Amino acid sequence: KWRDASASADEAKALKLIVEICTNGKKGYEEIEKAFEKVAEYGEKRLKRVEVLFTSDEAAALKALEQLSADFKGTPPAADAEVWLAKREKEAKLASAIARLLKVTAITDKHFKATVDGAQATLDEIVAEGLAKVETAQKIAAAGEVEAAKKSLNKLTIDYKGTEVAKEASDAVKEMDKR
Repeated sequence: KWRDASASADEAKALKLIVEICTNGKKGYEEIEKAFEKVAEYGEKRLKRVEVLFTSDEAAALKALEQLSADFKGTPPAADAEVWLAKREKEAKLASAIARLLKVTAITDKHFKATVDGAQATLDEIVAEGLAKVETAQKIAAAGEVEAAKKSLNKLTIDYKGTEVAKEASDAVKEMDKR
């Protein structure tokens, strides 16, 4: 497959073959390492095109990122696209952004290390913001607005599902219910 992918003049066909090589589960072979290098090269070119597209048409750029994620599924460029999408979604679709980042941070393959580190940093920022919101809700409850605080905390539990924020918010509601 590597020879077919390397020799192909059709970039789409070559990409498909290279992604297959990268995602076949085998590790340590020279051809697989070359395939990861090549998929990174293709991915970088596509991400640069998307970056340029963001300057003129954000909707088209987001669609291109979704397509990139699908085309490169199981490879570092797909994970990069997921991180980019999460960063774009974190304001409007926080739960979706967190789900994307949690998926990427769960990857342990060495080829994904830089992407996983970047995803973790973004997730850490989001969690820090969420923990500050939990703290604010607790202050609101302490000021006597318990129901408003509980409503806010319950929303945080949903929006930050799978993170420390959801646990802290849930624990804070339970604590308020005890009083």
